[in-house]
Amino acid sequence: MQGELGTAWRADGLAIDFGDIVADWSLPVMVLDPEMRFVYANSAYQRAIGKEWAELSGRYIFEALPEGPERQAVVADSFRRALSGEATRLREVPYAVPGANGDATTRYWDVVNTPVKDFNTGITYMAQHAEDVTDEVVKAQTHAMLAQELNHRTRNLLMVVGTLARLAARESTDKAAFVNDFTRRIDMMSRVHKRLYQNDFKGAPLRDLLADEIAYFGSDGAFVLHGPHVDIDEHKARDLSLVLHELATNAAKHGCFSGEDGHLSVAWRLTGQDLVIDWVETGLGAVNLSSSRGFGSKLIEMLPNIRCTRRGTDDGIEVVIECTGFGGGSPS
Repeated sequence: MQGELGTAWRADGLAIDFGDIVADWSLPVMVLDPEMRFVYANSAYQRAIGKEWAELSGRYIFEALPEGPERQAVVADSFRRALSGEATRLREVPYAVPGANGDATTRYWDVVNTPVKDFNTGITYMAQHAEDVTDEVVKAQTHAMLAQELNHRTRNLLMVVGTLARLAARESTDKAAFVNDFTRRIDMMSRVHKRLYQNDFKGAPLRDLLADEIAYFGSDGAFVLHGPHVDIDEHKARDLSLVLHELATNAAKHGCFSGEDGHLSVAWRLTGQDLVIDWVETGLGAVNLSSSRGFGSKLIEMLPNIRCTRRGTDDGIEVVIECTGFGGGSPS
């Protein structure tokens, strides 16, 4: 049952069976009496709200379909105006449709409330038809969220670029060297951004970050990587990649990638929530590291939760990278 309207609805003297017309519409339709009680609801309306006619018949609408006080006031005002003879419209009305397991799914409707007069009694009822616009609303919400996230990421990225530019400019005495080094750092940030984009900005595996940066400077046979699977979140991935870039750049200029006999081994391990990376360059002969601090060293010192310890060996360079709180991923 959907309510009995019979032939009480007339226009120009012609009897029209309203119920027969809208009963099988795919568009949800319902009718309220002057006291906002259900007198009709077609099958599409019942399906849309997850209730049968027996649960609606004769009931006050806000008893059958409860609303919060603020929302009820808005909807009730629209209904009262329609019952007074004014067509009204509500856009993107949220409604929690109950599910089979007791959960609820929020759907959004555009509804039109139309006054309808019974020519026999002179009483004005209100007919409502609704269009489900959930897909459009969700799409708009997703677009807005993505736009906000893009704005946030772009601002952060530009802040990092600006900081790199200022620091590098202060340290550089050679314009050509500054342009070359700064361009390489921008290329590095582009590689990290691409890797994060491929993973929906949920972070990136440490092995991929290492491989991307080291392969940019060294041949495949010149390095080996060994360690468990560790996922690095978005912000920490950017910071760590700055460190890896400085180490790989130095390896290309002065270290293991600068000669034919050089080799790089990178191993990592998790100690609780901390990540430790051992960067070992060999094939260089005995190395005595200078105590002077270049731009790369100063940049690394500025990064939060990352500490690098470097020492020369009889055959190269060893660097221990300690990353506090980087072990939040899933080792395997």
